Amino acid sequence: KTLEESAPMNQFTAVDTREITNLVVDAKKAKLITEHPEDSYKFEEVDGEIAMLQITNPDKFWRVSDHLVLEVKK
Repeated sequence: KTLEESAPMNQFTAVDTREITNLVVDAKKAKLITEHPEDSYKFEEVDGEIAMLQITNPDKFWRVSDHLVLEVKK
């Protein structure tokens, strides 16, 4: 999977990948669109909804892609 050059960059948020370990999701469903090793992250559920994406192994997670695209269903 690749990120198209025409992708609207204002839809993305720049982060320091060395510092971010959690991302608030707050959605009924969520899935990663970009490829990241499954054993480098987990979704935290609260009351049957996806509350957060927790990056458990940042080095491994960001090795494959320096972008994170997450699809959510509210």
